[in-house]
Amino acid sequence: IDLLNVPSDKPRIYDPPIKISTFIRRHSDLFDIRPVFIIEDEGIIRKRLEQRGGIFTDAAKKRMAAIESRNKKYGIFSGTSDQVLAYLSSLAD
Repeated sequence: IDLLNVPSDKPRIYDPPIKISTFIRRHSDLFDIRPVFIIEDEGIIRKRLEQRGGIFTDAAKKRMAAIESRNKKYGIFSGTSDQVLAYLSSLAD
């Protein structure tokens, strides 16, 4: 988090090791926090897990649902990996 305190004119990507709600509550007075969420369909998630030697379980479904819920509550943008990358790239220009 110390790196976020270094002045910059470009947006920064940070994946907090705590719940997004906790991060916002603890740090919104220090940073302009704008959560962006990657939301992929089940087929993509299954394929990525299998490529990594994992399996798609109920836990993966619950995580997908949790991400969608957090996006509805906190997100300013969501999309597939490619869409999020394009969005973030546009902010850096």
